[in-house]
Amino acid sequence: MKNISYLTLAVFLVSLSSCSEKIVGTWDIAKYQRIVPGGKNEVTVTNIGTMKFKSNKTGEKEVKYSILNNKVESLTSFKWNLFDNYVTIHGADDEFNKTWIQVENSRKLQILKSTDGSDGVQVLELRK
Repeated sequence: MKNISYLTLAVFLVSLSSCSEKIVGTWDIAKYQRIVPGGKNEVTVTNIGTMKFKSNKTGEKEVKYSILNNKVESLTSFKWNLFDNYVTIHGADDEFNKTWIQVENSRKLQILKSTDGSDGVQVLELRK
């Protein structure tokens, strides 16, 4: 009977760890891209900071980049939620504060896509 209890506990713990959210952790923002049909006003910046997704559904974002003499520096906290392959970020009013679709979801790479509310697409590539 004792062996069955240990076996049940082991199976339960393994199933919990396999269901853990891969997005939890600290990620380098390897690329942020805004794509507009026709290629005009397309913007790509690389290695612009970090995002930390904590298991308690909070996080921290540190971003620093410059585009055409327009400097962006931000150190903010956020709340996040994951449902199926949708990551919703709530926090400071910036381009990251929205629902993103997980296109790639692995332990070392997260690729998220969203729209800008118009005809553009945003791509966020996170790497560990």
